[in-house]
Amino acid sequence: MRRYEDGGSVWPAECSRLAALDLSSLSGPESVEVMRLAFAVSNWASSMFQRAMYEACRAEEGTTVRRELDRHSGLEAAAAFGWSTTMADRRLALAADLIERLPLVAAAMADGAVEPRKARVFSEVCQDMTEEHLRATCEQVLPEVQSLPVAALGARLVEVATALDSGWSDGRLARALHEARVTHGLNPSGSADLCGRDLAPDDAIRARAHLDALTVAVYRSIRRSGGAPPRRPFIRARVFCRLVDGSLTGLDDAVVIETVAAELLAETDDGHPDDGSGPFPDDDPGPYCPPPDDAPPDGGVPEGPPPDGSVPHDDSGPGSDDSGPPPNDAPPDAPDDDSGPGSDDASGPDGSPSDGSVPDGSDSAAPPVRPDDLDGGLPDPRPPEVFGSRLRQGIVEIRLRLTTLLGLDDLPGTAPTWGALGAAQARALALARPGGEWRMVLCDDDGRPVNVLLLRRRPANAPRHRRDGRDSTAIVELAVRTGDLIALDLADDDPFAALVREAQAALPGLPTLDDPEHPANSRADAHRRRPGAELRRWLCVRDRWCIGPACQGPAATAEIDHTRDWAHTGPTVAANNGVPCGAHHRAKSDRRWKLDQPQPGHFSWTSPAGVGYVTRARRVINPLPGPLVRGRTGARPTTARADFGRDPDDLRSPAPRPGRPPGRQRDHTRAYLLRSRGSPLHPVGTGPDDPPL
Repeated sequence: MRRYEDGGSVWPAECSRLAALDLSSLSGPESVEVMRLAFAVSNWASSMFQRAMYEACRAEEGTTVRRELDRHSGLEAAAAFGWSTTMADRRLALAADLIERLPLVAAAMADGAVEPRKARVFSEVCQDMTEEHLRATCEQVLPEVQSLPVAALGARLVEVATALDSGWSDGRLARALHEARVTHGLNPSGSADLCGRDLAPDDAIRARAHLDALTVAVYRSIRRSGGAPPRRPFIRARVFCRLVDGSLTGLDDAVVIETVAAELLAETDDGHPDDGSGPFPDDDPGPYCPPPDDAPPDGGVPEGPPPDGSVPHDDSGPGSDDSGPPPNDAPPDAPDDDSGPGSDDASGPDGSPSDGSVPDGSDSAAPPVRPDDLDGGLPDPRPPEVFGSRLRQGIVEIRLRLTTLLGLDDLPGTAPTWGALGAAQARALALARPGGEWRMVLCDDDGRPVNVLLLRRRPANAPRHRRDGRDSTAIVELAVRTGDLIALDLADDDPFAALVREAQAALPGLPTLDDPEHPANSRADAHRRRPGAELRRWLCVRDRWCIGPACQGPAATAEIDHTRDWAHTGPTVAANNGVPCGAHHRAKSDRRWKLDQPQPGHFSWTSPAGVGYVTRARRVINPLPGPLVRGRTGARPTTARADFGRDPDDLRSPAPRPGRPPGRQRDHTRAYLLRSRGSPLHPVGTGPDDPPL
């Protein structure tokens, strides 16, 4: 961006140029270019406003000397703009934080590259950091800021900051968990919000997955009864309310499903407005509790496909013979061509099934619930039999590096739609799901996928899987460079030895990227409309997220789509398929957006305005800085194999974990502005009377 020209800012001149334009006379590409210019100018103007507010709230009559900010400083802005004192304090606290503690972010905002919402993410995420830690984090992430949506920016900041100092992540989580709470409030429309905040990640992820499973079961129950089910988000909200308001206390899942379905059927029969006729008949249109505007709809369950493990495949559109996604009224355990984790053709490296089973001789089915199974009057947590099969859970995907699972480093993991996880969290979440699909993604030195290997073995310290459905639709993805896997040498009594040796033994038989048998080149499914499990798995690993521009919908629950439609002789091969979310799939199918795949994993989108956008296959192993090394000259990220965290020549013993850096202090600016009012520190911009920045 152009920040300075001849010693002064160019943005005032750009404002004058924008004001003189006749916007209605511009072509499509020109309109987009002017939109980008106006966006940069607005960011500069927001930066100027923050600086002006910071100076005005510290000004004294008759002098240009500024006083220190205190509990009354925000009253100046509140009086000038008709704001509440709470809102004024929050806006002033953000401005002070950017100017005093985050000058690099403030400079990027004045440069037009960072909008206020992303600046606020920096302010909220980068709390309790030392000066060196903060500077290293900002220097690493700021060059990427324009390519990251707001939700992805927050996850990237956490990922980089945790890689630099795992102690920061652990302390941050511990302090946040002590603030766990349920909040509520009324919206201007008269509706209400009820949100759990600062929950333990494992509890929140498990609860959301179970809620998704109940939602799908209720939806299908209504369909089987001949009714028109409401939108899935509406059903999810009703199930949530009924579970917590006490009306279903003591009932198992089967009765909960039956009761909620009957309630919604009665409302539909009575002409309830939520009959699926709204603008999002089956989609998840809104955020919850609330994530950024560009977060995946409803926290990550993509628009269209049910969150029960099935992966719809649809090339509908003019001239298409596609019948659409698999029917939603199929029983929860009905097999289909794209049944997700645990499908019939998903087999391990030795041909054994990868349906979550563990070769330990465990029973093939969970025993029935008996009275002595109850503990303290609480029902057994195992899902009951529903519609002839166990209640399927929503997909839970955990991504981490193999070296992190082994304890060789403390690099962060990821839970798609949730964000970055600390190393300890990622390990715990993975080990708690031994019945899911465990896949190892082998990468080249650049961190890009080369092979996907299904694992039959599980760590010896993982809980014994009872095949009760609690984690059968989980996906645990372990990423590792092929050379690092070969170098691993674990002792016989190591709990991960069997898993690692299974992967090492499979290496000689794996095809290379240029092999015709590799999923990237194979034509085994070219004659089929839907890809087989091996090709589908490769597409999800290759594309990682929705292939739409800047979209963060997870691939595991996205839709498989042909770039050139099957009805127009498009083959089912990796070079002609991708994983768009429902919104981008519909945009392409409606012929409003045009899509091309010039090379496998590289997608070229053309908008209705005629502007091109390119998305490329993403790395599985993203570059990360090494832990901060502290010495007399201050902290600096390590440079040797920074994203691995240690010397790859020594992979047989855990790396020492960096200690908590001394001198960590809470940011004083927000503390003294808000502590004086006796209220806890809330994120900037979440108050009921706080308009967008």
